[in-house]
Amino acid sequence: MKRMICGILVLAFSCQAAVRAEESRTISVSGHGEASAKPDMASFNVAVVTQASTAGEAMAANSSAATKVLEALKALGIAESDIRTNRLDVNPNYVNARNNEAPRITGYTATNQVFVEVRKLEDLGRVLDAVVEAGGNQLSGISFDIRDKVSLLDRARAQAVRDARRRAEIIADVAGIRVGRVMSIQESGSGGGPPVPMARAFAAVPIASGEQSLSVGVNVTYEIAE
Repeated sequence: MKRMICGILVLAFSCQAAVRAEESRTISVSGHGEASAKPDMASFNVAVVTQASTAGEAMAANSSAATKVLEALKALGIAESDIRTNRLDVNPNYVNARNNEAPRITGYTATNQVFVEVRKLEDLGRVLDAVVEAGGNQLSGISFDIRDKVSLLDRARAQAVRDARRRAEIIADVAGIRVGRVMSIQESGSGGGPPVPMARAFAAVPIASGEQSLSVGVNVTYEIAE
């Protein structure tokens, strides 16, 4: 009985060792891919800031100016769904206190800021000109984007897989072995890189939109061919 048990244990150990040996006949590498494209849309914040002696006067003046900005955007074909108010407030203005006096309110500032998406990049210059002429006196947060990021990421993925195969072939050639079939493949992450500067001009407003880069990493395990 003891001999039988020992024989089973030896056989089990031998099988496990064979499996581990088989599993170890692999090459694991990482691959990196990156694809760049020119942006085809943009977004920015435009604000109307007004001051008056009372909060009501400041808000009234602000509302009038902000309405003109919104009308200018709509006249240029910007859809209502691409215009979003992200700040609306009225704050008192204080004069610095002296000789331990309490701060004194000297007036009020009203701010109405909207976020705008421009889906035709060639219209950006005209849109910026129009909102400033309509009364927008603060511009900020101009950024660029790509509508079809899926195609860009797919290009980066394909490049990452080819890069992984290239690295595996180099390792295999030096080691005197051959790369076999893919055992496993996993995407390790994707993300956007910083814009690559590229000067462009939109109407009368010169703007550098640059290029947007998206990157993808993959981890691939290949079988070592017999």
